[in-house]
Amino acid sequence: MRTGFITTLVFLSAYRIAPAQETRAIEVRATQGYRFTVRDVTLEPKAGIPIFRAIVDAPETGGMDAVTVEVTARIQCGDAPTTDLKFTASLGDLKPGKNSVADPIVSMRSALASPNCVLKDVVTMTFTKGTFLSAQAVAQRNAARAALDEKVTESIKADAEAKAAREARAEAERKLRDQQIETCSEVYQQTVNKKVSELTVAEDRAVKACEALGYYN
Repeated sequence: MRTGFITTLVFLSAYRIAPAQETRAIEVRATQGYRFTVRDVTLEPKAGIPIFRAIVDAPETGGMDAVTVEVTARIQCGDAPTTDLKFTASLGDLKPGKNSVADPIVSMRSALASPNCVLKDVVTMTFTKGTFLSAQAVAQRNAARAALDEKVTESIKADAEAKAAREARAEAERKLRDQQIETCSEVYQQTVNKKVSELTVAEDRAVKACEALGYYN
């Protein structure tokens, strides 16, 4: 039993994926004089698919939507020679300042499947696609998104308040119904053996009220 446990540990250790390594920062030139810096790049294997992660520092002069880049990444698996992977990575919509990027590279499925594969360097990174937005356009879009978020928040709040009001009404109606049932039960116990002519005015009214509510049988 002990031997089997040790063997299992050795097997798992042999096929352990080495920690991802960060690489140098790369400046990428896009269109209309727009430039951004990509840093802290890692390739993290997950379910056989490398996940491209990076921090993108975009200029304050504007943003860029739907950005993609062609990447040549140098990897090494164990003691094997280094190899270069070429793939397209999506950086998404870049806003001024710091942007966090995570993109599964499905085309490189199983590229890091060998034991102890690590990213050694990003050899090249070239801009391929993106739509430039001026700083004014970015500000307008952010304002529109903030307004939309505010409306959504207000709508959620209104829905929650309406739900709370409905539940409060339902609870009040339940309590009133329980009280009516209890009262009519007492009226029934007090009048069930009396003739109509023997009822007091108050008892007669109570009986009729309970009959109208359907609680006097």
